[in-house]
Amino acid sequence: MKTKIVVIITSLIIISNSLFAEFTLDFLAKLGVVGSFTDLTGSVLEGRGDLNLQLGYNFPIGNKLKGIDLLFDTGINFGSLSVKNNPSDKYSINQMDIMGINTGLACKFVVAPIFLPNALNTNQSAVYGISAGAKFTPFIDGLNEKLNQVPISLYLNLSAERRIYTYDNRALVVGINLFYEYMFFNKNDVSKLFASRNINQHHSIGALISVGFHFGEN
Repeated sequence: MKTKIVVIITSLIIISNSLFAEFTLDFLAKLGVVGSFTDLTGSVLEGRGDLNLQLGYNFPIGNKLKGIDLLFDTGINFGSLSVKNNPSDKYSINQMDIMGINTGLACKFVVAPIFLPNALNTNQSAVYGISAGAKFTPFIDGLNEKLNQVPISLYLNLSAERRIYTYDNRALVVGINLFYEYMFFNKNDVSKLFASRNINQHHSIGALISVGFHFGEN
């Protein structure tokens, strides 16, 4: 399975770079923390990991604002669905491991970095982005009964990245992401998802550090 994914990504890069000169692709691994809370319980802090693929087209503009990337945003993420069993006891937590699949759109503004000598600026770009879409959570470990509906979360993600070019069309990417998610779920699944608590709203706010690769012209 991993070999097939690598072959597909490599083929996309080779074919698209040949057909579309301004094609752009980002592959990012993200790791961080997320705090989730509901309308009945306090926040729970937990770990989160993402594998994110963004591909689309770059529209060149100028020297200061180098261009704008319009991208399809997709990926998988790993974390937990947690809720406090007793609001007064921060150590009593019902937790289930989950894996989600997200899909959406992203827009990135590529600018010349400031506070750096001109010689370094030619090999680096600062990137500020926003993405939005939906995350589906079909894999939830620990459920004793099948859900009536797969939980869906709407997400909004803000990112700040630095691209460090090693070649004209390849760059190392480091960055930080701040995101918010709001989960929609079937009311008949509340007791299964939230330890029999009558919860109506589930929010998540988190921060992730990202490291990866960018393929596209500087």
